[in-house]
Amino acid sequence: MFFYPRKPSNMQYLVAPATEPHKILGLTRKLALFVGIAVCLAIFGYLQAQKARFVLLPDGVHFVDADCYSRMTRARIISEHPGTLVTRHAFENYPYGVRPHTTAPMDYLIVGFGRLLGARVDLDLAGAWISPALGALLILLAGLWAEAMTMPYRWSMMVLLSTSPVILHGFAVGRPDHQSLILLLTASGLMAEAILWTRRSTAPLLWWGLSWGGALWVSWFEPLLLLALVLTVRLLVWRSQCLVRAWIPSLAVAAVIALIAVLLEGFPRAGLERTPMSSFLQWAGRIGELQSFNPVSAAIAWIGWLSLLMPFGLAWMTYRRNERICWVWLALLLTTGALTGWNARWGYFLALSGALAMPFALRVVRQSWLGYALFAASLWPVALSLENELFPQGKAARSVIENLHESQQVRRAAMALKAQNGDGILAPWWLTPQLVYWSGKNGVAGSSHESLAGTLDTARFFTSQDEETAKSILRTRHVDFVVVCDADRLLDNSYAVLGRISEPSNQLAITLFRNPSRSPNYLHLIFQTPYFKVYQVDKEIFE
Repeated sequence: MFFYPRKPSNMQYLVAPATEPHKILGLTRKLALFVGIAVCLAIFGYLQAQKARFVLLPDGVHFVDADCYSRMTRARIISEHPGTLVTRHAFENYPYGVRPHTTAPMDYLIVGFGRLLGARVDLDLAGAWISPALGALLILLAGLWAEAMTMPYRWSMMVLLSTSPVILHGFAVGRPDHQSLILLLTASGLMAEAILWTRRSTAPLLWWGLSWGGALWVSWFEPLLLLALVLTVRLLVWRSQCLVRAWIPSLAVAAVIALIAVLLEGFPRAGLERTPMSSFLQWAGRIGELQSFNPVSAAIAWIGWLSLLMPFGLAWMTYRRNERICWVWLALLLTTGALTGWNARWGYFLALSGALAMPFALRVVRQSWLGYALFAASLWPVALSLENELFPQGKAARSVIENLHESQQVRRAAMALKAQNGDGILAPWWLTPQLVYWSGKNGVAGSSHESLAGTLDTARFFTSQDEETAKSILRTRHVDFVVVCDADRLLDNSYAVLGRISEPSNQLAITLFRNPSRSPNYLHLIFQTPYFKVYQVDKEIFE
């Protein structure tokens, strides 16, 4: 007869319980997850630190592009007047202003991030580091999502999110653009979507609604198109099941957030009132993110060689292994690739879709060591793109240095303007946001399409060859200061925006930049550098 003693023997204390190996395995997996996420965050942080060399200069923070200065102007208004919703920009298209397409969430994130960092951190530093902070949050979220999904090949996704050049640019230091917030919220919504295709519990439903609703609040463009695509795929795959009660709460949460956004800030408009569409197209031709891009070359440079095989891998997973969620990744990859061929700004979402889809496509390879080996080998183009971007050589390096010098000179010109009485600044449109932010004054032009009317007036002023045209623009626009840069570059951009052919003659831009002594008597030179000339307008011309 077998029986257990009331008191276990000493030998029994030496035998681990049956569940102990599982506990050890669980702790090992958690430790591996923690270490893996930490390594990816370290790589991401190192690459962003390399980018910081071009942003954090001795005289302060120099943001990556003109739109960033407009965003920081909004953030400064909110920092000075908490609770404000900036629904109109008085600082561009002066004196008429514009109704912007930008919204409040990114503004308050910048200000809140600055408060979180402490009183010693100024708003510029908060703006410089907010996008990398959102990128780090995406990496952390992706790691936890992959663990919850027990996802094979998860580290392929984590590596791409940490190193893909275009994703790094979307979350770049010195780029407080709402693109970084859109990427985070869109990725979050797609992760929740993947979970809902396997289990429809309350938490993922709420997560889905908050993510997509927040993305729509930030922008009604890219998130709305991607959400429509995801819902269309869901409808085609699940058919009548996509309308079951379990899906409704997530849609309701997203709709409520979108409705709140519209009630608070209004529904966005095209913003091209009193501006011909032809002028918009001519202006858009000078904007890098609005250019077409070869989607195949982009995918190789941002995702790697395996991007060419990913659609086939995802298709195989849908047909042979019945992985229904792969329909979503396949649709996203093909759609964002086609959109990138139309407009380069979709490249962010092409790389994001590729990163999230990579673990699913790699499941075609049964042996994990082989799959990871193929993935590592495919990253060679990504490494080359990173090297060229972070460590430019030759002509690219000279261009970077010239741009940094120009930015520093713009700041000097803005400081000179700040010390003067007056308000309206007429300057090249791509420099106006910097001058506005650093001087605290208002600009006629701007870098947004809403301020295109002011941009066209600045182009007409710089290309004018008669005094009355120039005076009329200064009078109508209430201009107090005129800023000119290199005449050849200024005229090239001005004629391109106007849709006219350059005329070799004595345009006002040439006179003001090359021959200040011959400038009209109503413009007085008050500051100059090798890069810029700043003139003050004699108010007598308005009388």
